Amino acid sequence: MRLRSLIEGDAPAGSAGLNIRPRPPIDSPTPATLAIVATHAGRPSKIRPSVAEVATVAALPEPERWANMMRDLTVEGVRLDLAADALDSLMDGGTVERSLILGWDARELIGVQRAKPHDNPFVAGLVFSLRQGDRVEAVSDNGCAIVPACSNVRHLWRRAPLAADDSICLPWELR
Repeated sequence: MRLRSLIEGDAPAGSAGLNIRPRPPIDSPTPATLAIVATHAGRPSKIRPSVAEVATVAALPEPERWANMMRDLTVEGVRLDLAADALDSLMDGGTVERSLILGWDARELIGVQRAKPHDNPFVAGLVFSLRQGDRVEAVSDNGCAIVPACSNVRHLWRRAPLAADDSICLPWELR
C-alpha cells in the first residue's frame, strides 16, 4: 500500500519534490539495506534513523492495520480504542504519511511505555496526546501542532529522542 511504499522507499504516486531512492534489487549484495527512509530533497531530516531502526519499521505490519491491531489488544489501564480512533483520524488527515516521510519512528506515533502508566502523554506516542476531535497540523521534523476541537489555540507537540533503553515499544509488544 501507499504507506508501506513510503516505509520501504518505493516512489509513491505524487511524490514530486521528494528525494526517494528506490529499493535495491532482491539479489543486491547489501542485505542490511532493508529499507530507505524518504526525506525532503535538499533538506535531510535532523534526526537520522539508524539502519536497525529503519529495518524495524519496515518489518511492521501495514500502517493501515495499526488501528485495528490496537483495537484488538487489551492493556490494563490503557484506552487503546480511543488511541485507535485518534490514529484513524491521523491516517485520514495524512499526518501518518507526512510523519513517515519526515523519518518519524512508529513508536513516536503509537508507542507506549513498557512500564505503567503505559499511555503517559509526555513519554508515549502522539496518539496519546490527542483528545477526541483534536486535529494535527504543521507536521515537521521537530514535532507537530495539535488543534483542540473546542478552540483555535495550537498546542506544540515536540518529538523527543527515543530512549536507548527500549522503554518505548509498540502496543502489541506489551505482552
